[in-house]
Amino acid sequence: MSKFFDEMCQQPAALRALAAYYQQPAARKLLLAQPAGAQPLFLGMGASHHAGLLAARHLQRNGIAALALEAADLLQPGNVWLARAETVVFVSQSGASAEVQPVCAQLRPASALLAITNDPQSVLAHSARSVLALHAGAEETVSSKTYVNSLALLWLLARAWQGRLDAAAFDELARVADHIEQMLQNCASIAARWLAAVGSADWQVFVGQGAPAVSARQGAMMVNEWAKGHALAHSVGPCRPGPMESGA
Repeated sequence: MSKFFDEMCQQPAALRALAAYYQQPAARKLLLAQPAGAQPLFLGMGASHHAGLLAARHLQRNGIAALALEAADLLQPGNVWLARAETVVFVSQSGASAEVQPVCAQLRPASALLAITNDPQSVLAHSARSVLALHAGAEETVSSKTYVNSLALLWLLARAWQGRLDAAAFDELARVADHIEQMLQNCASIAARWLAAVGSADWQVFVGQGAPAVSARQGAMMVNEWAKGHALAHSVGPCRPGPMESGA
C-alpha cells in the first residue's frame, strides 16, 4: 500500500484525537470565545477552501451570512472583503503557503483573525488573534487527515456560534470516526467497484449540486493531485452546456 493510503487509514484516529482535545474545558472555552461577526469570512486554498465552503453553506442554512473565498483571490485588485470582514477564519494545513503572509498583511486591525492550522507555530498562527489546532498529526502526502479534521473543527466552530457545542456534537464526531473506519475496512471492495465502472475512462467528471458540488471539487482535485488522472468538477447547472456537450 502507499503512504497516502497509510495516512487515510489514520483518519479515524486523527478525528478522535481532535474531538478528545476540544472536549477539554480549556479548548472548549477557546471555541466558545471566537466571535462570529455579522458575516464570517472563510479563507483557504485547495482542500482547506473546500472545507470553508462547506462550513459557510452550513452556517447559511442556519441563518448566519457566512462567505468562503479562495485566499489567493484576495490578492487581486478590487478586493473589498478583507476591508469589511469582522471575523476571518483562515484555514491552512501548513499555515505557511505563499498567500498567507500577503493576505494577512491586508487585514484591518479591527478584524478578528482565527487560524485553523496543523502547525501552531506557523506564519498564519503567529499572525492570528486566536489559533485552533487541527491535531491531525504528521501528513506527508496530499490532504486527507487534515481535510477531515478541518471539516470537523469548522463544524464544532459553527455549533459554538449557534449555541450548540454540547455532548451531542462530540457524539456525532465519534459516529463519523466509526463510519470512516468501517469504510476503510471495506476499501478493497469499494475500490474494485469504482475501478470496474470508471477505471478505463480517460477523463472523469465529478458532478454535484449544493454541498455535494464541493465534494465533487475535492474528489476531482484528489484524482488530479494524487492519482495523476484527468478529472474535472462541475455543479449540475454548468455541466449540461459543458462536459455533457463535449462528450456528446
